[in-house]
Amino acid sequence: EANGTFRTEIGGVARAFDAVVECTGTAPDTDLARSGGLATDAGVVVNEYLQTSCPEVYAAGDAVTFPGLGMTHLWHTAETQGLQAGANAAGETAPYDARPYRLKCEAFGGYLFSMNRPAPDATDVERVEQEQRGVYRCLYVRDGVVTGVVMSGDKDCAKTYERAVWERWSVAVSWPPPLWEAP
Repeated sequence: EANGTFRTEIGGVARAFDAVVECTGTAPDTDLARSGGLATDAGVVVNEYLQTSCPEVYAAGDAVTFPGLGMTHLWHTAETQGLQAGANAAGETAPYDARPYRLKCEAFGGYLFSMNRPAPDATDVERVEQEQRGVYRCLYVRDGVVTGVVMSGDKDCAKTYERAVWERWSVAVSWPPPLWEAP
Protein backbone atom coordinates (compact mmCIF):
# COMPACT_ATOMS: atom_id res chain seq x y z
CA GLU A 1 0.00 0.00 0.00
CA ALA A 2 1.31 3.43 -0.94
CA ASN A 3 -0.71 6.64 -0.46
CA GLY A 4 -3.92 4.65 0.11
CA THR A 5 -3.51 2.75 -3.15
CA PHE A 6 -3.18 -1.02 -3.29
CA ARG A 7 -1.06 -2.45 -6.06
CA THR A 8 -1.16 -6.00 -7.33
CA GLU A 9 -0.40 -7.96 -10.44
CA ILE A 10 -3.28 -9.63 -12.29
CA GLY A 11 -2.53 -11.68 -15.36
CA GLY A 12 0.95 -10.21 -15.63
CA VAL A 13 -0.33 -6.62 -15.59
CA ALA A 14 0.38 -4.31 -12.63
CA ARG A 15 -2.80 -2.63 -11.41
CA ALA A 16 -3.70 -0.11 -8.70
CA PHE A 17 -6.89 -0.09 -6.62
CA ASP A 18 -8.41 2.13 -3.96
CA ALA A 19 -9.59 -0.95 -2.04
CA VAL A 20 -9.05 -4.68 -2.29
CA VAL A 21 -11.40 -7.33 -0.92
CA GLU A 22 -9.97 -10.81 -0.71
CA CYS A 23 -12.32 -13.75 -0.32
CA THR A 24 -10.95 -17.16 0.44
CA GLY A 25 -12.86 -20.39 0.47
CA THR A 26 -12.80 -23.12 3.03
CA ALA A 27 -12.19 -26.80 2.74
CA PRO A 28 -12.64 -29.20 5.64
CA ASP A 29 -9.73 -31.38 6.66
CA THR A 30 -11.19 -34.86 6.18
CA ASP A 31 -7.95 -36.75 6.93
CA LEU A 32 -9.00 -37.81 10.45
CA ALA A 33 -12.44 -38.99 9.27
CA ARG A 34 -10.94 -40.85 6.32
CA SER A 35 -8.24 -42.48 8.48
CA GLY A 36 -11.01 -43.56 10.86
CA GLY A 37 -12.78 -45.35 8.00
CA LEU A 38 -15.56 -42.83 7.36
CA ALA A 39 -16.73 -42.15 3.81
CA THR A 40 -15.61 -38.74 2.55
CA ASP A 41 -15.71 -36.66 -0.60
CA ALA A 42 -15.34 -32.88 -0.32
CA GLY A 43 -16.51 -33.39 3.28
CA VAL A 44 -17.61 -36.19 5.59
CA VAL A 45 -20.52 -37.96 3.87
CA VAL A 46 -23.70 -38.16 5.98
CA ASN A 47 -27.21 -39.46 5.40
CA GLU A 48 -30.49 -37.64 6.06
CA TYR A 49 -30.11 -38.39 9.80
CA LEU A 50 -26.58 -36.89 9.83
CA GLN A 51 -25.07 -40.33 10.38
CA THR A 52 -21.73 -41.03 8.80
CA SER A 53 -20.88 -44.33 7.10
CA CYS A 54 -20.36 -45.60 10.68
CA PRO A 55 -23.95 -45.38 12.04
CA GLU A 56 -22.75 -44.64 15.61
CA VAL A 57 -20.92 -41.51 14.45
CA TYR A 58 -22.80 -38.31 13.59
CA ALA A 59 -21.39 -35.23 11.90
CA ALA A 60 -22.70 -31.75 11.10
CA GLY A 61 -21.78 -28.33 9.83
CA ASP A 62 -19.13 -27.11 7.45
CA ALA A 63 -17.34 -30.46 7.42
CA VAL A 64 -20.21 -32.54 6.00
CA THR A 65 -21.66 -33.30 2.60
CA PHE A 66 -25.43 -33.67 3.01
CA PRO A 67 -27.58 -35.50 0.41
CA GLY A 68 -29.09 -33.06 -2.08
CA LEU A 69 -27.62 -30.07 -0.24
CA GLY A 70 -23.89 -30.63 -0.48
CA MET A 71 -21.72 -28.32 1.58
CA THR A 72 -23.24 -24.94 2.38
CA HIS A 73 -20.61 -23.20 4.53
CA LEU A 74 -23.41 -21.25 6.24
CA TRP A 75 -23.61 -20.92 10.01
CA HIS A 76 -27.42 -21.33 9.98
CA THR A 77 -27.00 -24.77 8.44
CA ALA A 78 -24.15 -25.72 10.80
CA GLU A 79 -26.25 -24.68 13.79
CA THR A 80 -29.42 -26.55 12.81
CA GLN A 81 -27.49 -29.64 11.67
CA GLY A 82 -25.60 -29.68 14.98
CA LEU A 83 -28.83 -29.57 16.96
CA GLN A 84 -30.36 -32.41 14.93
CA ALA A 85 -27.18 -34.54 14.95
CA GLY A 86 -27.00 -34.16 18.74
CA ALA A 87 -30.66 -35.11 19.16
CA ASN A 88 -30.24 -38.15 16.92
CA ALA A 89 -27.07 -39.22 18.73
CA ALA A 90 -29.09 -39.03 21.97
CA GLY A 91 -31.73 -41.41 20.61
CA GLU A 92 -34.08 -39.37 18.42
CA THR A 93 -34.53 -40.64 14.87
CA ALA A 94 -35.59 -37.61 12.88
CA PRO A 95 -34.21 -36.61 9.49
CA TYR A 96 -32.56 -33.22 9.16
CA ASP A 97 -34.87 -30.65 7.53
CA ALA A 98 -32.55 -29.53 4.73
CA ARG A 99 -34.13 -26.10 4.40
CA PRO A 100 -31.87 -23.77 2.44
CA TYR A 101 -30.66 -20.59 4.10
CA ARG A 102 -29.79 -17.24 2.62
CA LEU A 103 -26.46 -15.54 2.31
CA LYS A 104 -26.68 -11.75 2.25
CA CYS A 105 -24.11 -9.00 2.15
CA GLU A 106 -24.24 -5.24 2.28
CA ALA A 107 -21.00 -3.73 1.02
CA PHE A 108 -19.89 -0.64 -0.87
CA GLY A 109 -23.46 0.69 -0.94
CA GLY A 110 -24.84 -2.45 -2.56
CA TYR A 111 -26.97 -5.37 -1.39
CA LEU A 112 -26.33 -8.95 -2.51
CA PHE A 113 -28.47 -12.00 -1.76
CA SER A 114 -28.02 -15.66 -2.65
CA MET A 115 -30.03 -18.69 -1.65
CA ASN A 116 -29.76 -22.28 -2.78
CA ARG A 117 -27.82 -21.57 -5.97
CA PRO A 118 -27.48 -24.85 -7.87
CA ALA A 119 -24.18 -26.38 -8.93
CA PRO A 120 -22.84 -24.80 -12.13
CA ASP A 121 -23.21 -28.09 -13.99
CA ALA A 122 -26.87 -28.64 -12.99
CA THR A 123 -28.80 -29.48 -16.16
CA ASP A 124 -32.29 -29.75 -14.66
CA VAL A 125 -32.52 -26.09 -13.61
CA GLU A 126 -33.84 -23.22 -15.71
CA ARG A 127 -32.47 -19.72 -15.14
CA VAL A 128 -34.93 -16.82 -15.23
CA GLU A 129 -32.90 -13.60 -15.28
CA GLN A 130 -33.98 -9.96 -15.18
CA GLU A 131 -31.96 -6.78 -14.89
CA GLN A 132 -33.20 -3.20 -14.88
CA ARG A 133 -32.67 0.03 -12.95
CA GLY A 134 -29.90 -1.27 -10.70
CA VAL A 135 -31.70 -4.49 -9.79
CA TYR A 136 -30.55 -7.92 -10.94
CA ARG A 137 -32.19 -11.20 -10.10
CA CYS A 138 -31.75 -14.73 -11.29
CA LEU A 139 -34.33 -17.28 -10.24
CA TYR A 140 -33.42 -20.95 -10.44
CA VAL A 141 -36.47 -22.96 -11.45
CA ARG A 142 -36.87 -26.72 -11.32
CA ASP A 143 -40.13 -28.37 -12.41
CA GLY A 144 -41.88 -24.98 -12.54
CA VAL A 145 -41.04 -23.90 -8.98
CA VAL A 146 -38.44 -21.51 -7.57
CA THR A 147 -35.62 -23.48 -5.94
CA GLY A 148 -32.96 -20.76 -5.68
CA VAL A 149 -32.27 -17.06 -6.13
CA VAL A 150 -29.35 -14.73 -6.71
CA MET A 151 -30.21 -11.03 -6.44
CA SER A 152 -28.61 -7.64 -6.07
CA GLY A 153 -30.11 -4.23 -5.49
CA ASP A 154 -33.55 -5.33 -4.25
CA LYS A 155 -33.08 -5.41 -0.45
CA ASP A 156 -36.72 -4.53 0.27
CA CYS A 157 -37.84 -7.79 -1.37
CA ALA A 158 -35.24 -10.12 0.20
CA LYS A 159 -37.78 -11.79 2.52
CA THR A 160 -40.07 -12.36 -0.47
CA TYR A 161 -37.29 -14.15 -2.36
CA GLU A 162 -36.56 -16.24 0.73
CA ARG A 163 -40.22 -17.25 1.08
CA ALA A 164 -40.39 -18.09 -2.64
CA VAL A 165 -37.56 -20.62 -2.21
CA TRP A 166 -38.77 -22.06 1.12
CA GLU A 167 -42.37 -22.37 -0.06
CA ARG A 168 -41.39 -23.47 -3.58
CA TRP A 169 -43.48 -20.83 -5.32
CA SER A 170 -44.67 -21.62 -8.79
CA VAL A 171 -43.30 -19.48 -11.58
CA ALA A 172 -46.56 -18.29 -13.04
CA VAL A 173 -47.67 -15.28 -15.02
CA SER A 174 -47.97 -13.24 -11.82
CA TRP A 175 -44.60 -14.20 -10.30
CA PRO A 176 -41.93 -13.07 -10.45
CA PRO A 177 -43.29 -9.56 -10.74
CA PRO A 178 -41.62 -7.46 -13.42
CA LEU A 179 -38.81 -5.20 -12.25
CA TRP A 180 -40.26 -2.35 -14.26
CA GLU A 181 -43.50 -1.32 -15.84
CA ALA A 182 -43.85 -1.87 -19.57
CA PRO A 183 -43.80 1.43 -21.53
